[in-house]
Amino acid sequence: MMTNGPQFIARRFAYRLRRIVTLAGLGLASLAAWSSTEVVGYVSLAIGDGVIYETDGAQRPLARGAKIRVGDRVVTGPNGHAQLHFVDNGAVSVRPDSALQVQDYRFDAARPENSEVRLKLERGTGRSISGAATEVDKTRFRLNTPIAAIGVRGTDFIVQAQPDSVRAMVADGAIVMSPYSPDCSLTALGPCAGGAVRELTAEMGRWVAEVRPGDTAARLVR
Repeated sequence: MMTNGPQFIARRFAYRLRRIVTLAGLGLASLAAWSSTEVVGYVSLAIGDGVIYETDGAQRPLARGAKIRVGDRVVTGPNGHAQLHFVDNGAVSVRPDSALQVQDYRFDAARPENSEVRLKLERGTGRSISGAATEVDKTRFRLNTPIAAIGVRGTDFIVQAQPDSVRAMVADGAIVMSPYSPDCSLTALGPCAGGAVRELTAEMGRWVAEVRPGDTAARLVR
């Protein structure tokens, strides 16, 4: 999918995702009214089959308006598609046959530098649009995959995690990708550093950042 036209993919979904984030039936006021401090967002769009797995093993239907809490895993079926809207106005699109876990999502509106966003794309395809927590301090965001870590420079990007590779493209802003290593820990936050990282910006056009199993550094490919 990505190698056949990343710019086309970006344009195709950008308007739709941003419109849903802006016009979603549930607003931030509703999120603020929820009593549980663990609630960090809600499902603004749900199409096809999908399930939300909670940390205690309970399951909930992936339906529009469903609450998202820290630790939840959003899993879509072959025809499933979900878009998640978070408390800091960030958004994530989970495409068909994908699994995304919200590992941590803390937003401090008074002191955004204390915020922390950590997501894990276990498999499939996801698109992330940064919210206020990330825009204020880019070092407070991390998207992990099975073999690579992705940090941002304030961005809109798409990641595809498959058994043979992790690939990412950028629609707006920039990302930093690296395989895991002593310089790039799974538990760290923000972009990794060192010689294994590769930075990809939207201005670079039709390039894709890629990591394959066993790689000691990320690469940029057409």
